[in-house]
Amino acid sequence: FLTQIHNEQYLKNHYQEYLEQNPNSNFVMIDFQKFKSINDTFGHNVGDLYLITFAQILESNFFDSIVVRLHGDEYAILTKYSEEEIERRFKICSKKIELAVQGGVIPRLFGYNAGSTKAEHGIETTKEKADYMMYHAKKDGKPYQPFSQSIWIEKLNELIIQKDYELIIDF
Repeated sequence: FLTQIHNEQYLKNHYQEYLEQNPNSNFVMIDFQKFKSINDTFGHNVGDLYLITFAQILESNFFDSIVVRLHGDEYAILTKYSEEEIERRFKICSKKIELAVQGGVIPRLFGYNAGSTKAEHGIETTKEKADYMMYHAKKDGKPYQPFSQSIWIEKLNELIIQKDYELIIDF
């Protein structure tokens, strides 16, 4: 209710329908950078204002997409836009954040990290891939990471090594 945008349940209920209408869709996961510091510095009411402002900015730039707040400071977008168009729209989002600061809507700039992947018929796998791209962007200090097969293979190799290690420990 806070941000006046859809939630995760809405996304789950409308995911397949959107894919049927837009078969080449992309799925994006987004997370604030250091959101806790905003709450700690300015209080939770101002933190809420950041969440609301960002939701409005995302909706205005991805207007024919499904934009949802998953929880806390994490958002997702199911969109028919290409990776290049997503990146272009995120640059516009950053400009709108600057304007919100200049206009006194929020007290200081904030950053975010986003990762995308092609939307697959299984929402959980799609979310996992986009989430990993988002964390890779965060690790690399980039605002946006489109899907990369080589990055995803790194993740799969890490899982294999972890499972092998767990098997050794279980003996």
